[in-house]
Amino acid sequence: MWWPYRRLVRHRGWLSHTPLLGTATRLLLLLGWLLLALVGLQAIGGPGPLWGIQQIETLWRAYPQQLITALVAIEASAWLHLLQDGDPMPPPLRR
Repeated sequence: MWWPYRRLVRHRGWLSHTPLLGTATRLLLLLGWLLLALVGLQAIGGPGPLWGIQQIETLWRAYPQQLITALVAIEASAWLHLLQDGDPMPPPLRR
């Protein structure tokens, strides 16, 4: 599941080690896999991607504080990873 991310995103690069952007990238990848799975399920008569998006919206409306807390916790774990690596900020972009 993470193979495409590892192949496309360099470790300690801008996309992987930029606060907020790195977390957003990983969450978008997970969302993409979820939507792809729903496309597969739809092909065999299950719910489709639109249903998945509606479920996420329903969750957001019902539990906004809990989802914000979860997102902050995910970002905090990314910061702990950055601190453990010893580089809380990525290197500047090369021209």
